Amino acid sequence: MRQIGHPSRPLLTDDLVQRLGSTGTNPKERKALEALSREMIKIFRDEIRLSYVPEAAALAPVTSNSSYNDLLLAFNNAMINGTADGKILELELLNRFIFILHCAEGTKEVEMELGHVMRSV
Repeated sequence: MRQIGHPSRPLLTDDLVQRLGSTGTNPKERKALEALSREMIKIFRDEIRLSYVPEAAALAPVTSNSSYNDLLLAFNNAMINGTADGKILELELLNRFIFILHCAEGTKEVEMELGHVMRSV
């Protein structure tokens, strides 16, 4: 049974994103959700798998500035590692990378050079 005032851990990334994007999320819950988001980004960075790409990219609009840059770096590395021969074989990875770049608008600042990934495409 779910207790009132103590929401359960989100089971889907969409739920996590919705709760992080909500102004109604209490500060204690927000802190826990942000920690979960950071851990998801870390897992993607350390174990880049194509199945993780949509979930990791979905976090981009609701991440902190530092988490955004960690996510961008992880996608940057995935793009570089996946294009050693100069050909992008995974269109999903490219599309999600573009989505993440669009999320830099507003309060997020990009703190990395994109030259390496641009030279790999």
